[in-house]
Amino acid sequence: MLTTEHTQLVDTVIQMAQNMETYSPTEAVTGASRFDEDLGIDSLAMIDFVVTLEKRFAIVIDEAAITEVKTVDDMAKVINATLNA
Repeated sequence: MLTTEHTQLVDTVIQMAQNMETYSPTEAVTGASRFDEDLGIDSLAMIDFVVTLEKRFAIVIDEAAITEVKTVDDMAKVINATLNA
């Protein structure tokens, strides 16, 4: 079951991804959107994006967790887990 908090995190991640210079979606952005294939965010841009997220949420995201992130929803889950750690 998705919580309101998770939905808000997904919305925030989407908004922040849309503000990236390398953002080039192939379709409407959702929680299932993949950073590389759907949003055009490559590995180098992902590093910048993670730093931006860390500043926005005042957290440090574990690098190992980032390697598993493929979708917007995955990123929201990592942020949520980090915020609640």
